[in-house]
Amino acid sequence: MYESLIFFLFLLIVVVIHFTLAPLIQILGVGPDIILIYLVYWSVRRESYKGVIAGFVGGIIQDLVQATIMGIYSLSKSIACFFAGYIMRNKKSIPFILLIFTLFITVFIHQMIYSVFTSLHSAGGYLSLVLRYLIPSSFYTMVVGVAVYGSIELWKKKKRGD
Repeated sequence: MYESLIFFLFLLIVVVIHFTLAPLIQILGVGPDIILIYLVYWSVRRESYKGVIAGFVGGIIQDLVQATIMGIYSLSKSIACFFAGYIMRNKKSIPFILLIFTLFITVFIHQMIYSVFTSLHSAGGYLSLVLRYLIPSSFYTMVVGVAVYGSIELWKKKKRGD
């Protein structure tokens, strides 16, 4: 219960940060998915089914705030968080590079699923969408994730006294 409450409170804070900060740091219409950065970090440290639940909750909140096709974010974030948890299953410690790689892959999966439902009739076609939006968005989110995850890991080391 306590873990769920902490997760939800942090999620609400992250949602506020996402919708206030992400539009300000967009580059050519591409911004980081700060919500997914948090959800992936949370998911890799728990079982896959908890990641699915976290992705669903985070996605529903994003669906409600952005007023898009209801359920599109909850579906794509649930699947992405499942993969994050699945990739990291049975890991006692998580190497930083593997965490960042996992973030890139899960963001790409999220963006592909989202794009399939929202951009079926894209003017440039799906390949253009992948090159113009999916890869840059995944890379940008990964770069922001490096900064966020790195800060968290440094804080944890400092707290432990390493």
